[in-house]
Amino acid sequence: MTAPSRARYWFQKKNMVNIESDKKLAERLKQARESMGLALENLAILTKIQKKYLTRLESGQYDKLPSGVFVVGFLKRCAKVLNLDANEIIDQYRKERGLSDQKDRQTDGFGGVKSGKILSGNKSVFVITPKIFSAFVALLVFLAIFLFFWHQMKFLIGPPKLILEDPANDFVTLNPSLTLKGLAEIGANLTVNGRRLEVSKEGKFFDYVNLSAGLNLIEIKAANKIYGYVKRRKKRKSQGVVRDGKRASRAVRRRDDYEIG
Repeated sequence: MTAPSRARYWFQKKNMVNIESDKKLAERLKQARESMGLALENLAILTKIQKKYLTRLESGQYDKLPSGVFVVGFLKRCAKVLNLDANEIIDQYRKERGLSDQKDRQTDGFGGVKSGKILSGNKSVFVITPKIFSAFVALLVFLAIFLFFWHQMKFLIGPPKLILEDPANDFVTLNPSLTLKGLAEIGANLTVNGRRLEVSKEGKFFDYVNLSAGLNLIEIKAANKIYGYVKRRKKRKSQGVVRDGKRASRAVRRRDDYEIG
């Protein structure tokens, strides 16, 4: 038997301490402890309650204690060690705090209340216990991990984004080169006519393409590892972007063609 266990057994064998019931609860607890010759440190060991909470109990600072369900548990443990009537102590605590009797309470191994509700008058007040708080935090962590992986899988298994902003349709140019601008999925493997092109952190790409006189084919392809690729071509009838080598003014109608593989 350990020293704290022997001390607990010795104190439980003593007669019930006669403390006047007309005193405040804080005074009764302090007087009972002092009459048994117990220091706060010893009482903390015997009740397994932190010394700071015992100090607040004996000074009536209930607002600085954990929620009411824990205070009831503290009082039951103190009453057991100090040879006081636990029911009387708890009733006095409720009267001083203006609380009604609790019904259908579940107790933990030390006699503390495990229920998440306290009845005050005719109203039910929900109390966040450590178990409820831990479950809530665990749920938030699970949701955050789920959303992260869902976003990653959505990127990997879906077709990569590919939007060509420039050049526009019905495009004819006299210049020997063409400016390409557009949007693509960040991290996608982007190529223009088979040449690798980097996508910026904002998901944008920019490139110059040299043109020859006549019909030119521009093929832009974005691919990821799992889904495959999205390919976009600029066409006039069959394919291409036209550079007018004769400097004649003419309109060239084209349609955009997508291929997904």
